[in-house]
Amino acid sequence: MGEFLLTVLSGVAELERALISERAAAGRKSAKSRGVRFGRKPKLDEFRRSEATRMLREGQPVGAVAKLLGVSRWTLARMTTRQHVDTPANDT
Repeated sequence: MGEFLLTVLSGVAELERALISERAAAGRKSAKSRGVRFGRKPKLDEFRRSEATRMLREGQPVGAVAKLLGVSRWTLARMTTRQHVDTPANDT
């Protein structure tokens, strides 16, 4: 009897898990249709990104620009890679 009860409860749990997944997927779809953006917010807004790009193109060191903007050097490295920013150090 105990094994049968365990099987029934696991079936109910599996069904509930499937329903939760369906509702979550529907919620994500609804949010996307309303224009909600998912993920972490960018560290730099558009103005600060353009300022960072300008400073890097002028030849200022990445560390100095990062310190001035209050972000890590790696944040600027990702930004420059995604935007294909040519800095004096990147020119070959």
